[in-house]
Amino acid sequence: MPSVAGHDGKFNGRQALLIAGGIVALLLVVLLIWLMIRGMVPKAPTTSSLPQSSSVVSATPTPSPAPTAEPAVKVPDFVNQLYTDIQANTEYQQKFIFNVTEEYSDNVDKGKVISQTPVRDADRPADHRIDLVVSKGRKSVTVPDFRNYTRGDVVTILTNAGIKAENIRFAEIANDGTMSPGLSVKADREIGSEMNPELDTITVYMAGPIPTPTPTPINISVSGG
Repeated sequence: MPSVAGHDGKFNGRQALLIAGGIVALLLVVLLIWLMIRGMVPKAPTTSSLPQSSSVVSATPTPSPAPTAEPAVKVPDFVNQLYTDIQANTEYQQKFIFNVTEEYSDNVDKGKVISQTPVRDADRPADHRIDLVVSKGRKSVTVPDFRNYTRGDVVTILTNAGIKAENIRFAEIANDGTMSPGLSVKADREIGSEMNPELDTITVYMAGPIPTPTPTPINISVSGG
């Protein structure tokens, strides 16, 4: 009859081998986990870390920065400035284009700006154009020689000189016998003087009729007979 102890001993040996193998496998798993934690085991490459083919990669263009808007330029005050000074100002010549007209003025000196468009502190126009009105100074004409002319001729002479007809006035002067009746003698302005033809007036004196001489009284004496 076989021994029971021998059978039990064989069974216990196989069981011990299985237990030992399990322990070794467990140790290997623990070692593998430890190595992965320490980074010694390379990880499988991910899609994001794989090199991409040059045929697939497309560089995204960097957008160009938007152009910076030019700061608004304010229009300076040109009124009462000499236009020659404006012409000599390099900054003005670079920023603006001037369109100039001239007018007579009794209030603004010759060569200075009377008015401007656009006005000061306005934004500079897109075409950079500034309209300036520059003074020609006080308008004046020279009083011509009008003496010894009839009234109608005097008006013609003075208006041809630039004096407005409504600014010509007439008055009669007593004739001392040396003047030609009805002809101009003098005026309240000297010949050759300057006057504003639109604002100033001129009064021309015309010779009156020659006075009738007073008859000399005749004394008649009557002698007694």
